[in-house]
Amino acid sequence: MNDKGGSYAQYVVVSEKTVAPMPDDLDILMAGGLPIAGATALSNLQALGTSNETKLMLWGASGGVGHVALQLAKRMGANVFAIASGADGVALVK
Repeated sequence: MNDKGGSYAQYVVVSEKTVAPMPDDLDILMAGGLPIAGATALSNLQALGTSNETKLMLWGASGGVGHVALQLAKRMGANVFAIASGADGVALVK
């Protein structure tokens, strides 16, 4: 968004359209990573044309992008078969 480059400034000016408030119960690392996983998951689901008629098999459903993709696909109305490994991963996707 800055055609002049630069990333070491103490302060920056950005459009209000490009930022969102950080929830109080998230730490800075979690809040910083979530948009990357969310944007990746959403763009792939949109590229697939995900809708309420979609039947989706989702590998890695308990992973960083996978757990977000699972939630978004369900909200988009898709019928999702989620694949995860380990008891903790299976518990998460259930």
